[in-house]
Amino acid sequence: MRILVSGCTGFIGSNLVPELQKLGHDVEGISRKPANSDHKIHTVDLRFNHLTEKIRTTNFDAIIHLAADTNEKDLPSMLNENVVTTLNILEFAREKNIKKFVFVSGHNVYSPSKILPIKENFPTRPFTNYGLTKLLSENLVSYYSSKFNLRAIILRVSVTYGNGYPKKNTIGKFINNYKNSMPIFLHRYKNGFQKVDLVNVYDVCDAIIKALASRKKCAIYNIASGKPATVKDVIKILKNNIRSDSKISVKDIEKEAPHFYYDIETARKKLNFEPKISLEEGITNLLQ
Repeated sequence: MRILVSGCTGFIGSNLVPELQKLGHDVEGISRKPANSDHKIHTVDLRFNHLTEKIRTTNFDAIIHLAADTNEKDLPSMLNENVVTTLNILEFAREKNIKKFVFVSGHNVYSPSKILPIKENFPTRPFTNYGLTKLLSENLVSYYSSKFNLRAIILRVSVTYGNGYPKKNTIGKFINNYKNSMPIFLHRYKNGFQKVDLVNVYDVCDAIIKALASRKKCAIYNIASGKPATVKDVIKILKNNIRSDSKISVKDIEKEAPHFYYDIETARKKLNFEPKISLEEGITNLLQ
């Protein structure tokens, strides 16, 4: 299969492309900036609809759309970065008559919920600009699927960590501070430590590959570990693996934290998705 991957040099993309190549797929990528790679990369700014000019002669069987700006900023900027880019790559799929599209969305599309785990049919009222742009992009994907006969799979991916994980993010900061015996500050809310769902990037790549094989016309799946975890769980794993003189302080916060973890039964049944890397194994791998 010849596959076009947007965001191929990002965190998930840089892990996904080698896995696709191992399976024998012919992969080409899209990156906003030039990059060295063993696969062909098209330098394209997806905010501007010149994909057909840059990639005029290639016929693709599928597109995997990963490219997105995850840094929270003002809404007009994020609409341009994430929604306009999605519209432009969908237009490219329509013009080139590409029939398979995998869109990597995010857990940020959901509203905070007292009922857990969160299922795909739960309310979607994002409380961040990033989450809103992901939800608007999902709606575009669904529209193109129904109007232009595009087989589209939308993956609502939970908080992802693993090889190449940005060091500025929470787990990266914890690991760096703990390894260097720096102070670590934890927040304990009125309802305890916040529960989140941490999924390893290799499990996310496996889900994307399985989505490529799906025959569904249009479907949405949660991709997560399916298990809640807290910062205390991460610290416990670090303590079991690294000698450190880090001082860990707990600050009590006088409000309730929203908990986010996800039901993955639909992905289990329809995609044959099963997360294989436990949180302990995943963090231990990062330490090596």
